[in-house]
Amino acid sequence: MGTLVTEYNNWLDEVNARKPPRFPQIFLQAHRRRYPSGLPLDLEQNILCVETMDNVLKDSEVDARWWTPLRQNSPLVRAPRQLIVHSWADRLDVCHRF
Repeated sequence: MGTLVTEYNNWLDEVNARKPPRFPQIFLQAHRRRYPSGLPLDLEQNILCVETMDNVLKDSEVDARWWTPLRQNSPLVRAPRQLIVHSWADRLDVCHRF
């Protein structure tokens, strides 16, 4: 478990370094577990939240629309305030709330 936590923390640091100011809050609604029950539930939920951040930050269309203007401190950008994440065993569905 120690290696997993170390890798998780490295990934979290890398993703947080790419987050713009005013990045939306993430609310996770886990409908089914993705990983075996041997993995603590709080760690699984943290992994899913980092995966969500990583995915939305890597999306070039979303980056051009919201993240780059936020990084440039543009007052004109209307970015989401929340990301609602529905977690299923095989996927994450993300809804944006403004």
